[in-house]
Amino acid sequence: MQLIHLNRPVPGEPPADIARTYVFLANLAAQEASGDPAASVSIDSVLTRLGGSAESDAVLLALVDDELTPVVAALGPWGLPMVPSTVRPGDEDRALEVAGLCHIAIPLLEDLDTLDVDVVFDAAYLPLPGERIGADALDVERRLLDAAGDIARSLGRRSIHYWVDRHENLPEGYDPAVEVHQVRIDIPAATPLIDAYPPRIDVSTAIVDNYGGDTSAAHSIAELLTRASADAYLGALPAEPICWTPQRLVDAAARLGDRCQEQFLATVIDDGQAVAACEFTYQRPDPANPTVAELGVVAVARTHRGRGLARHVLAAGIAELRRRHPSIVALYGSYAAGDAASVALLAPYRPRLLATCLGLVGTVAPVEPRVN
Repeated sequence: MQLIHLNRPVPGEPPADIARTYVFLANLAAQEASGDPAASVSIDSVLTRLGGSAESDAVLLALVDDELTPVVAALGPWGLPMVPSTVRPGDEDRALEVAGLCHIAIPLLEDLDTLDVDVVFDAAYLPLPGERIGADALDVERRLLDAAGDIARSLGRRSIHYWVDRHENLPEGYDPAVEVHQVRIDIPAATPLIDAYPPRIDVSTAIVDNYGGDTSAAHSIAELLTRASADAYLGALPAEPICWTPQRLVDAAARLGDRCQEQFLATVIDDGQAVAACEFTYQRPDPANPTVAELGVVAVARTHRGRGLARHVLAAGIAELRRRHPSIVALYGSYAAGDAASVALLAPYRPRLLATCLGLVGTVAPVEPRVN
């Protein structure tokens, strides 16, 4: 087996076969874990992340079978052969036998000691329903995690956050920190609840597109999202709160556009300030994912809590989703086990549990000094 590193995408070029393979395997794993055929990630989203931004960078590694045809290519910054993630029409696009791939997210503004890692396996290594992960898959995982550890060490990162969908045969050196439940809400059944949750104070409701970074409420939206990040329940998972600013809202909206995604906030406005918000994101009408949306942060200013605003903005946002795109029939959400507030907020919508994943934390051992 040989480790390789996918190069940054070239704007305008179509994705290479190995990039499409990653998307296929990531979607296969998500659908197997959740039992939901709509669970998916888009190739546009993956390539945008590999392109990097001021907020985060990304690395995609692959472990390939090189027994017959080893990959011969220039070495990248971590000493691994570099292969294209996009190809020009007419250029050779070599098909590789992939055992597994490792996506590494590198935060650049917060969590500067951390890398976020996700591993996907070729279908041949996936356990059948009800079976435990096999020894061959564990070996693939170990080799990819070791490579991620080398990258973390070279960047001066001291910990790795790694997400798995199992509770047994965990990788050595990784400890459970938080359990996260992923759920699905049926939107048609939920829509009538909009009338059941009016705000209990005299305020207005507004729908704000693309984070509202260019609106008069931008500063209050940024403050609201910053507070929500600080208050988020993450179990024992160490994470710094995201510090939002109006410019960061604008930048985040631009990245969503690059990924062919749209986003809006259902907000409550009091005296010109956003005091509650609920985030919804969805892929632009696209054959790959036309029927689902993602529920993001639900935030209420501390001065306005206890007045039914969280349930109101959630219901208002669901109604807006149905108005904009009647084809969207399901809403995905997630919350940490033990997050009683999220459980109570979503309970009236009868969410269906799709999967439970475990957030692990691994400590990166420092480089041992040489002894002469």
